[in-house]
Order: sequence, then structure tokens, then C-alpha cells
Amino acid sequence: IQHKNNSSLSHIESIGNCILYSLIFTLLIKNKVLKKCILILMILGIAFFIINATFIQPFSRNFPSNVYLVSHIFFVILALLLFRQMLKYPLNISIVKPSLFWFTDALFLFSITMFLNLALLSYYARHHWGKDSLYYFWACSVYTFSILICVSLLVDNKKPARTSHG
Repeated sequence: IQHKNNSSLSHIESIGNCILYSLIFTLLIKNKVLKKCILILMILGIAFFIINATFIQPFSRNFPSNVYLVSHIFFVILALLLFRQMLKYPLNISIVKPSLFWFTDALFLFSITMFLNLALLSYYARHHWGKDSLYYFWACSVYTFSILICVSLLVDNKKPARTSHG
């Protein structure tokens, strides 16, 4: 099958991201009710993906912008819930030191910028404005995401040694 675009790959990537990030956040979030809500929303996201790929934005012809917009909103909410958990249960070390902070920050910033980029791209296309600045914005978002993920992998997570005073 020959395709002249990457819509099929984008559909697979969108559902893969939804499942992957949902499972990661169910492991990171401590609240059992929130974990169940995330799993339910993941199942609803899969159902929405199937409906969208079948009827609204066909798998081999259209970019899954509906799924991307909904999933990025979901990722922002997940990141905010994890930020809330980090602030509610502070660690004995600086909040910017654990790799969890940098991972959550990367996903939060990437999801917000990609949502904005997709929304503006549709607007620019409708009004026949130049899209070069949005492509640079997209590239900067991807690079920033990659850098923050690298920081999250490289940051030292060791807890400071406790000293006994007496």
C-alpha cells in the first residue's frame, strides 16, 4: 500500500502515546481513585481513537488532529496531577532535583506547545498565512522535550545521607 503522507504512522503514534503515558502515570500517581480514573480515561481514549480513525479522520487519509488535541489536554492534566502530588508530598530534596520533576515538566511543556501549535496551524491554513514560524515553533518544542527528557535521565536522584547529631 502506498501512502503519500504519514497519517497512518501518526494514528499509531497517537494511540501509543495515550496508552504509554497513561500507564506511566498510573504507576507514578499514588491516589488509587486517580489511578482508576486514568485507566478509564485511557479506555475512553482508545474508543475515541477507533471512532476517529474509522469515521471522522480515516486512518490512511487524514492526520489525527482530533486525537492529538484531546490527548495533549489529557497529558497536561496528568502532568498537573503529578505536580500536585509532588507538592503535596514533598521530598527531603529539592523539587527540581528528582528526575520525576523533569519528566513531568517535559511532558507538560510539550503537550501545551503541541496543542497550541496544532490549533494555530489550522488557523493559519484556513487564512492562508505562512506556516514557517509554526514549523520552527514545532521543532523547538520537540528539541526542548528531548533535552528535558535527557535531563530527567541524567539528574542525580540520590537522597542525601542522613547524619546523626549525637
